Amino acid sequence: MNNFLFFRYSPHETFIHQISPIVKIICVFVYTLLTFATFKTLFFTIIYAILNFIFILFLFYLSKINLLNIFRQLLNFKFLILFIFVINLLTIQKQAHVMRIFLIDKQFMPKAFFQTSKIIYRIFKMLSISNILIVTTRPQEIASSFCTLLRPLSFLKLQSENINMMITISIRYIYIFFQEINRLYKAQISRGMKNDNFFQKITIFFLIINPLFDFIFRSSNDLVFALKTRGYRINVNRTHYRQIILHKKDAITITFMAFFLLLFVIIRLLEY
Repeated sequence: MNNFLFFRYSPHETFIHQISPIVKIICVFVYTLLTFATFKTLFFTIIYAILNFIFILFLFYLSKINLLNIFRQLLNFKFLILFIFVINLLTIQKQAHVMRIFLIDKQFMPKAFFQTSKIIYRIFKMLSISNILIVTTRPQEIASSFCTLLRPLSFLKLQSENINMMITISIRYIYIFFQEINRLYKAQISRGMKNDNFFQKITIFFLIINPLFDFIFRSSNDLVFALKTRGYRINVNRTHYRQIILHKKDAITITFMAFFLLLFVIIRLLEY
């Protein structure tokens, strides 16, 4: 459970930390869209995957983040990965009109393994880019940036300030909830509960569900009471203490992202 706790802001004076949060959110959005891009040939798929991996390594180096945390995080998806592999295997067999549920044909396993590997690699890229955003940006800056980006949608009667508050609370409380889960988990272990196998871990999970929900409702009630005490009102325009201003490093980042997009377009053109 400690694997989730590295998704929190880490104060450093790196190049990535000093980039405007609006620019980082736009870059993350663009990179996430490129994550789902596919290529027809295996050669260009491998070339694109290698370039993406080098790009992620470069970002982690600039951000001073330990890349091993992402691989530890992927271990939490081991049952999901196994499920995806089985579904891919059965789907490929069905497409080949060799649908045998209780008898797996080994000739389709390499293709299923390749399809599952692509999905795992996409999960890895999304975890990496989201980790870089969260670790290098304060929660208040992320929420304010979303508020600024959504402000042009005000003609749709979309209150960006309300979204700003929801994002701020969500980002701040995610880490607190994981801390509470870790505390309850250690409390059960200290009382003699074992976690040697899967079924014992499931038992611990059901034991901490009740106190966890109690903690969530108490925290929500305290937050509502605090907001009412300070006179918080919804659907009103607010000013912000920290103003987001673009600098030279933001222009460099936008230029680098444009170059990455150009490289992607070139690879797609070479494929045809």
